[in-house]
Amino acid sequence: MDVAGSASADHGHVAVISGAQLMAGGAVALDIRGSADHPHTVQLSATEVMAIAQNQSVSKQSSVDVSHQHTVTFN
Repeated sequence: MDVAGSASADHGHVAVISGAQLMAGGAVALDIRGSADHPHTVQLSATEVMAIAQNQSVSKQSSVDVSHQHTVTFN
């Protein structure tokens, strides 16, 4: 099952870890552009991916693009 994160100060960004990525348990880089007019990336370590798969809360800062960033929280 995919897990969606929520972005702070959101304006169209979408952060989703696929069920396959969760099962693999490796590090991932998520493109959270969604319907926003600019990109951001969220880097998750293998440990963080495994925590999300176990329904634990994980918050990460996105990359800085267009002079701002977002905190993305999963679970």
